Amino acid sequence: MARRKALDNSRMVRLGRDPRGRGVPTFAEGAERTIRLHREGWKAGSMLPDQWASTFRLHAAPLLDKPVDRSTSADVLGSLAPIWKSKPTAAAKARNRIAAVFWCVGRNYRPDNPVDRAVVALPRASGGATEHFAVPLSAGALDVLGRVRKLSGMSPFVFPSRAESGVPAEVAEACLAHVPNSRGVQAYQRSDLLERRAEVLRAWGDYLTQ
Repeated sequence: MARRKALDNSRMVRLGRDPRGRGVPTFAEGAERTIRLHREGWKAGSMLPDQWASTFRLHAAPLLDKPVDRSTSADVLGSLAPIWKSKPTAAAKARNRIAAVFWCVGRNYRPDNPVDRAVVALPRASGGATEHFAVPLSAGALDVLGRVRKLSGMSPFVFPSRAESGVPAEVAEACLAHVPNSRGVQAYQRSDLLERRAEVLRAWGDYLTQ
C-alpha cells in the first residue's frame, strides 16, 4: 500500500500536481515545480535554474500570486509589455519560460495556455531588431499549435531548440548551408562536417516520425 502511494505521488509530481492535495497552485508554485522538472535534463552545475528563477521574479510579477487556472492572457501581456521592445531577448526568454509553466503545471488545471492566447509579437522582416509586428493567433492556428505541442514533451517550444538538443552551433548552421560571417571562422572551419550533419539529420528524422 505504501509503495503504491509513493508511486502515485511520484506520478503526480511528474505531471506537475501537488501530492499533498493543496489545490490549484499559484504561478509562483508552478514555476518552482517547472524548474524542478527541467532540472533533471540540465547539466550538473548549470546556471539555468537560477536564470529561470530570476526571469520569473523579474518579468512575471503580475502572475506570481495568481492560481494558474485564473491567470489570463492579459496577465501575460502585463508581464511582457514593459520589456518587449526595450529588452527583446529577455522578453522572448520570459515568454517561453512562462509558457513552460502553463504547459508543465497549468495544463492539469486549465484547458488552454494563456501565453498561446496572448498576442504574438514577431520581428518585422524589413525593420530592425527592436521593431515588432503584432499577430493575433486565430482559433485554427491555436488548434494546430495545441495538437503539435503534444509532440514537444516538456519543452516550451513547438520544436526543440538547438540548445535543448545539444547540437553545436556550427553543425546546425552547416545543416542549413549557412556560411559563417566571420572570415576568421571561415579560415579555420574547412570541414564540411558531413558525418556530424548526418547524425543530426537522422535524429531530426527520428523526432519527426516518433
